[in-house]
Amino acid sequence: MKAHRIAGVLAAAIALAAGACAHDNGAAGKGGVRIAGSSQEVQGCDRIAEVRVQGTWTRSQAVAELQSLAQGKGANVLLLTDSGASGSGIAYRCSSGTSAGSIR
Repeated sequence: MKAHRIAGVLAAAIALAAGACAHDNGAAGKGGVRIAGSSQEVQGCDRIAEVRVQGTWTRSQAVAELQSLAQGKGANVLLLTDSGASGSGIAYRCSSGTSAGSIR
């Protein structure tokens, strides 16, 4: 019994560690909207709209809400204005071959 419990704890620890490594590895964020690291990553993409959140947000909450707003407008890439600190960004629609750079 004790060996099974240790094996279970070990398996959970490995899964958590793997999840931490996989987080923020360039995968799309909320609703498939990726965060572009620079304006160069959205060259050749269609600019859809500016998106903005109002009120008091943490940076991570603001970014998640901006991604949701961008997705609602049909975007698949979000370029944050001022690294998201200002609560605004620009939503883009990029083809699969465009905007393949690093994602934050």
